[in-house]
Amino acid sequence: MAALLDVAALGIGLAVMATVLWVVYRTMDHARLPLVRSDDHAPRVTWAGGARYALLTPVLVSFWLSVLLLLITAVARERNPDEILAAACAVIAGARLLAHIRAEISHELAKTIPIVILSVILIGGQLVGVAGFEQTFNAIPWDRVDAYWFGLIVWDFLVTSLWFVYQRRSWYGRRRSAGRLSRAITRWRRIGYSD
Repeated sequence: MAALLDVAALGIGLAVMATVLWVVYRTMDHARLPLVRSDDHAPRVTWAGGARYALLTPVLVSFWLSVLLLLITAVARERNPDEILAAACAVIAGARLLAHIRAEISHELAKTIPIVILSVILIGGQLVGVAGFEQTFNAIPWDRVDAYWFGLIVWDFLVTSLWFVYQRRSWYGRRRSAGRLSRAITRWRRIGYSD
């Protein structure tokens, strides 16, 4: 009976961890600023969409950073706290950059790291243990965590702003080039038919 309870507790724990990891990578792998697109107007942002993005970004960065710090700390035997912090922030910064460039690659990056960590836990059983986890977790430089957290928020706002400008410029470029092309075709058709 005790073995059955252990298996059930482990199964529930893994289900919860897998769900949290799924939420992390699904919220990290795409551009979060909602755009209103139409053929008649350049892409734009509504006030509600911009406010939601601005208010949710710090919350999501906190969530992503917390989950990755906890998971990497749980499996990092040979890493010091500074390396753990840098690794978690690098995953977030890379995934957020790729979310605005190529969402498919961002999806893979945001998914790969948590799944690898989960695999290490399941297959390798390489947890550092409670004492090692507490020692490493308490040694994390929390003043730097705040700086990295703020830097990740600024990074996300910067990347999203550049992405938004690119979306608008692309729309205007398509409109202009379509106009030039149709004028060139019209002129080409008129050659030899002018009065």
